[in-house]
Amino acid sequence: MNKGHYYNVTASHDVYAGDGSDGFPWCPAKFIERCARYQVGQIVYVKEKHYTYGKWIKNGTTKTGKQKHRFVGDFKKPVYYFDTLPDDLVVCKREEAIGYFCRPSIFMPREAARIFLRITDIRCERLQDISVDDCIAEGAISRSQVENMGNYTGGVYVGTLYKAWEPVSDDERRKAPVAFFRELWDSLNAKRDNGAYAWENSPWVWIYSLKRCDKQESEG
Repeated sequence: MNKGHYYNVTASHDVYAGDGSDGFPWCPAKFIERCARYQVGQIVYVKEKHYTYGKWIKNGTTKTGKQKHRFVGDFKKPVYYFDTLPDDLVVCKREEAIGYFCRPSIFMPREAARIFLRITDIRCERLQDISVDDCIAEGAISRSQVENMGNYTGGVYVGTLYKAWEPVSDDERRKAPVAFFRELWDSLNAKRDNGAYAWENSPWVWIYSLKRCDKQESEG
């Protein structure tokens, strides 16, 4: 996918509802510049589970005296991903080993990334104002899956929601992307801040429009 959207919750202080008396008159451009985490033109990267060559080194102790370690990667060696992992690659399990380790996406540094995205537009809206097209762009369900609902048996899981394909009305077909997105959203955010970010509360969210770019552009 070369274009898409990314929905990200705002913090409570991100939404300005003043009258301009504080020296910050309401203006979408100024609001975005002041409050959005990212800006138009900025390039971000996608973090993925990856396999990196390296080793674990001692890194102090816990309060109870247990040894702590941290991973040191050697990024001069190739980085592999779930779809590029060689069949004969040995993945290390033990901390005392030196070699390739499976690393969670949260620990992917920029130099190991392969997917870069340029932010082309930013807007802010209530979560429940999301359109059907944006639910599909978010990947909650594909357009072809929506079109094929009712044409064959079976179904798909999204979070804890199982949606069977048989049979569905035109109205259900039309609303399906929003239902799937709602379930996916709540599986990730419903418990945050005591439920403040749950779908039913329709929190304010940032919507980032993205276009894929190459790594060289990100380094320019």
